[in-house]
Amino acid sequence: MERRACPAAWAGRDGGGAEALVPLNDPATLDRFGNYDAVKADTLRSIVDMAPLPAGQSPGDYCTELEQAQGSRLQQDVNLLFGEASPQPHAAENLFTFLAMRLDQSFNKLDCGSLGVANDVSISVNGAGEAVAACFANPVAPITTGPGNPMANKRTCPATAGGS
Repeated sequence: MERRACPAAWAGRDGGGAEALVPLNDPATLDRFGNYDAVKADTLRSIVDMAPLPAGQSPGDYCTELEQAQGSRLQQDVNLLFGEASPQPHAAENLFTFLAMRLDQSFNKLDCGSLGVANDVSISVNGAGEAVAACFANPVAPITTGPGNPMANKRTCPATAGGS
């Protein structure tokens, strides 16, 4: 089976690999009462070959960085992501809407709203529940050539969009 390569270069990529992070407010790191547990977080981080939690990092700090960095990066790379297939075709129309959907899900799963952080991304789904559009409260211009996000001038996506 032939493997399909990702686009040659994402905007600003330095050639290094991406690293998933396990923050203090990850549901897997909470104690049985729902409290933040730094020991449990560091244990889980060590299992996946990550350094311990950065000194002083709070869940609110992590959520703020998640929203600012990821929302901006998605918008910067929209022209590279929009034409690529979603890894879950029944969940999202393309790679851009898939990643925006996952950003929205991460925000909610990490309970960032309760930490005073505003969700920057909104998603529109079609009748089948497939993410078909993503809107951002803080628009960022793409740095790759192409038409950009068709919803770039909308701060909130319509409740539903697209066809089946």
